[in-house]
Amino acid sequence: MYLNVQKIANQNKLSETGFINIKSRFGELEIDMSKAIFFPKGIYGFPENLHFALVNFPNPQLQAFKILQCLNDHSISFPVLVAGYNNQFIHEKDMRECSEIVEVSHSDMAVMFIANSEKGGAGEHAVSINTKAPIIIDVNLQMAVQYIFTNNKYTIRHML
Repeated sequence: MYLNVQKIANQNKLSETGFINIKSRFGELEIDMSKAIFFPKGIYGFPENLHFALVNFPNPQLQAFKILQCLNDHSISFPVLVAGYNNQFIHEKDMRECSEIVEVSHSDMAVMFIANSEKGGAGEHAVSINTKAPIIIDVNLQMAVQYIFTNNKYTIRHML
């Protein structure tokens, strides 16, 4: 079982409620603690950080993206692109397989892709997303896992 669901979710709810403000690398963020997302296995490279929140970018020009902000270590945050079960980046067959493995029904699933921005030579920004290891969220339980596709269809730098 990937997400040993209800028991883990109930045991790992944060005791803090209400709103908190965090100074992140993206600026001042207001976090609704009731919407915290629990990662039982952490995110790859950050296994000890289990609680995150999804918030809007302070800059309205970046409204297509969200910030996945760590609540255990405020210096950790990721720009992400949020999508649904049916998205343009992962084939339907692969999403079905992922849904079965992580035991999250497609109707309860949100998918996030960690984004990366690099400056090009002319000062332009090239944006890519990691389609190889998307974050799968059970929106009802507010639990998530980073799932790695083992096939070669997806890459860590899918250009947008």
